[in-house]
Amino acid sequence: MSFSQVVVSGVVTLSNSEPASGASVVFTLNTPMSDRAQIVVPQQLAARCASNGAFSITLNANDDPTTTPAGTYYNVEGVYETETLFSFAVSVPSADAGSGVNLFSLAQLVNPEALISIPLIFGFPAAQSVWTATHDLERLPAAVSVYDTTGELRPLAQVENSITQTVVTFAAPLAGTLLIS
Repeated sequence: MSFSQVVVSGVVTLSNSEPASGASVVFTLNTPMSDRAQIVVPQQLAARCASNGAFSITLNANDDPTTTPAGTYYNVEGVYETETLFSFAVSVPSADAGSGVNLFSLAQLVNPEALISIPLIFGFPAAQSVWTATHDLERLPAAVSVYDTTGELRPLAQVENSITQTVVTFAAPLAGTLLIS
């Protein structure tokens, strides 16, 4: 399943109620997320406001059933010239994929960091039968996911976890990415 695409739009105004023509509305995903087919990494995605203050941007939903980890969100910032007009965090719901959603109608997340365990990402560009990842979780991982170089989720063969290390052993050498949370 691929991410649901949601059109997020709105109208930005200045403190004097004039349209914020040329303002930027910047969305940054808080952590990498995957839908079992691809991994999306955080990057700034910006929309420029038109002369009437209106903007529109298409984003990946945060809550599709196959999206991991649960609880991802976007940090949103509105900037006009050198002034920050607003800054908050939102989750973009897949339920709005067909109709789109007004940014300012979405619930602002109060303590979004409490929603998610940010995964650690380890790359293994050369095919290996054993992947060893040393981490600083200081606890046993709650989730371990393996993706091959095409971004496809792969079944785990044998996994050994400790509070500082995860070792994944495969039947045949594999290159790809390991996510631990």
